[in-house]
Amino acid sequence: MRQFVRIACTLAAVAATGGCHEPHASTLHAYGWAGYFPPATLAAFEAHTGIEVDAGVFDSQQLLETKLLTGHAGYDVVVTGAAYLERLALAGALRKLDKSRLPQLANLDPAILASAASFDPGNDYGVPYLWGTNGLAFDRDAIAARLPVAPTDSWDLLFKPEVVARFADCGVGLHETPIAVVPSVLAWLGRDPNSESLEDLALAERALAAIRPHVRQLSNSQLTGALANGELCLIFASSGDAALALRSAIAAGNGVRIEYTTPREGAQLWVDLLVIPADAPHVDAAHRFIDYLLAPQVAASIAIATGLESTNAAARPWLAPVTPAGGARLFPDPMKSDAYVRERLRMWTRFRTGS
Repeated sequence: MRQFVRIACTLAAVAATGGCHEPHASTLHAYGWAGYFPPATLAAFEAHTGIEVDAGVFDSQQLLETKLLTGHAGYDVVVTGAAYLERLALAGALRKLDKSRLPQLANLDPAILASAASFDPGNDYGVPYLWGTNGLAFDRDAIAARLPVAPTDSWDLLFKPEVVARFADCGVGLHETPIAVVPSVLAWLGRDPNSESLEDLALAERALAAIRPHVRQLSNSQLTGALANGELCLIFASSGDAALALRSAIAAGNGVRIEYTTPREGAQLWVDLLVIPADAPHVDAAHRFIDYLLAPQVAASIAIATGLESTNAAARPWLAPVTPAGGARLFPDPMKSDAYVRERLRMWTRFRTGS
């Protein structure tokens, strides 16, 4: 935390945009996951440029996609996942980046840019921002008390009915999104996690139905707080969720000891990108904001604040080395066909409602 404060305090002095300071001519509207635009970063950007930032928070990528496809949402910069970027770009909902206004783009890891180019040719629409994995976060004392030999390195902990039933009394939480959960179930079943086979989808549905009686909470935004305060003892979580829960528990001093694992059967590797909507009202300010976030010390402070990994190679001197994902097999999250997405959503609705 001390490192974050030290870095945040220097942000205003970092020549992140390389441009002149403009007056309070506009307010930039950003939209992303909770915590993705730390208050210290926004305050420093405003001090550096004179541009205020109104940062909205969403709790599902589906909501973001709907808003952008509908048009006139009023956002200047938004965060999106790889699969959504590809779909939004094809639908004409995104503006091509003017890279001449993004000199700090040179700080990004070339390997990550090359990977992003597989779904965003030429890196025309998206700027890789933060990355992480999906796995399991849990209260290690509560889990050990109920099952001393709990398989904490395996999806068995969550998806095997006779195992997860042991934790129903202390609370199990699952992300309210099939985009992350279904591929994880398929990996546990030994299937291709990115399969679009309806047979595989049916297998995933049966597996999820089997654990539904033991799941107390379905949510995208409330699981981390519930884990941190002891209301839940096991959740499906991103690495960022787990880091946030850990920090919250430590700050509360409640004795909850949280661990995060990427299961050995396979874990989803995801990259979130910054994009500019096609109808963004403040395009120049949007480029200045993105470029500011790419300055090495700024990027480092954001990674520290979120607990996620930075795509910024130049930020590494201020960051701890990336922790390897153990023996987990990591897999990407590519765009799925519209037909499959519809079938998956129908399946998920049945799972949610128990119908």
